Amino acid sequence: MSFKNIQFDWLEVIIPAIDLLYSTPNDKDLIRRNANERTIVANIYSKANTFFTQKKEANQGLDDLVIDIEYNRNGEGSKEVFGKCDFCNNQDCFIKQRHLQYTTSSPDMIIHHRGFNDNNQVIIEFKKVSNKNSRERDDDKAKLIYFTCQQPFPNHEDENYQYHIGFFIDLDIDRYCVTTYQDATHDVPRCRQRGAWI
Repeated sequence: MSFKNIQFDWLEVIIPAIDLLYSTPNDKDLIRRNANERTIVANIYSKANTFFTQKKEANQGLDDLVIDIEYNRNGEGSKEVFGKCDFCNNQDCFIKQRHLQYTTSSPDMIIHHRGFNDNNQVIIEFKKVSNKNSRERDDDKAKLIYFTCQQPFPNHEDENYQYHIGFFIDLDIDRYCVTTYQDATHDVPRCRQRGAWI
């Protein structure tokens, strides 16, 4: 296991940040103008980091954790994915069915203990609803499955990320939807509009 059990609801950091983006006309305009995904994620990161800093003051279990965007490192090396799939017997796995190959990865946003794989808490992939590219969407889904998979990676545990939880967040003009991933499975998307679940 590459995460510590922390009694904390990660949505208490992510959801307020996205709600704030949607409730701030100047920021929401980024989505309306179809700005680059990285620009929008950077805006959400700024807000999430503020909320996270406040939460850290009240919860010592969060002290070693940071939020990073487009983070492509695993210790001193590159963050690589799909390597442990060769050892998996689950032929129904989305990754195996698509015959995805070993590659490097830069998740949109993560909350983790930087430089180590001992406390990987959250991985998030964002997409704008206007991005209909099914390959890109499938790639994000595969990353979330892989990064949250709790299976062992024999002789490569330093490359076994095992994030506690993952979120796929679909950003629309006036609402967003969140799909939760845990241990390589996902829930049905839940949507929010004007600061409330719908």
